[in-house]
Amino acid sequence: MPTPLKIALVSPAGPWDRELINHHLRALAPTPFSLTWLTTDQCPPYPFWAGSIEQRAKALNEALKGDFDLIWAVRGGYGSQQLLPHMDWSAARRQKPKIFLGFSDITALQNPLSQKLGWPCIHAPMPSSELWPEGQQDLKALLTSLPRLEGHLNLNEKALLPAIEGRLRGGCLSVLTNLLGTEWWTMEEGDILFFEDVGETVPKLLRMLCQWQQMGFLDQAKALVLGTFTLKGEDHEHIRSLLKQHLKTTVPIPVFTSNEFGHIPRNRPLGIGAQCEIKDHLLTWRFPYENIA
Repeated sequence: MPTPLKIALVSPAGPWDRELINHHLRALAPTPFSLTWLTTDQCPPYPFWAGSIEQRAKALNEALKGDFDLIWAVRGGYGSQQLLPHMDWSAARRQKPKIFLGFSDITALQNPLSQKLGWPCIHAPMPSSELWPEGQQDLKALLTSLPRLEGHLNLNEKALLPAIEGRLRGGCLSVLTNLLGTEWWTMEEGDILFFEDVGETVPKLLRMLCQWQQMGFLDQAKALVLGTFTLKGEDHEHIRSLLKQHLKTTVPIPVFTSNEFGHIPRNRPLGIGAQCEIKDHLLTWRFPYENIA
């Protein structure tokens, strides 16, 4: 009988739904895991958040310092970036690396945890989100394969030889753009970036990409992968084609697209900070075993 995964559920961003979480997590059976709820008590004075900054930071620090294999954000929304100065980075650095799951607003936490501490972070579905059902099989496969931690993504374009290799960084474009110029975003020459977003118009997205370009990050990257950019009433493929067309004329790196990640029902897991290779029509990623032993 495999040892159950020790999972801490946290709510660093928006309000959450316990009934929905329980319903979604039941779909992961028979994956063995034990849950610890470190979610905050939600209250009306904080309509956008699952509690005050102090409450959310306290619960998150308990998860960072606790005896857990995996920390799972129950949903995104807004507010994760507020917690960064309140996190106990010194204490977390003394802990064994923990896997941190989530996406959207949660990428404000995942990229600094990856960059500063080397923790394996996974851009993946969250259980208090309606964007769950088609992604549960990918999650189940990911959790049952531990300690091996790897995955892949199908690309719409074929990469020219030789294969492109680098460390994978990225997440929600608008969230990460807000980290630029702070201590919470760094990257290395040769990293591979991936972006997705929701609810943003093309002019706003172009403004964000301009910020990345003018700060030199797109020149430093080895490649860029665009996921879905969903906007109510708009064709997400048309939005992405406009972004790609603009990037092809303004950045010196290859730009790929994929229909398999973003704010969509099947949001395939991606390893933030993982070793990545782009070859033919496939992006593969993996974490070294020592990161998750």
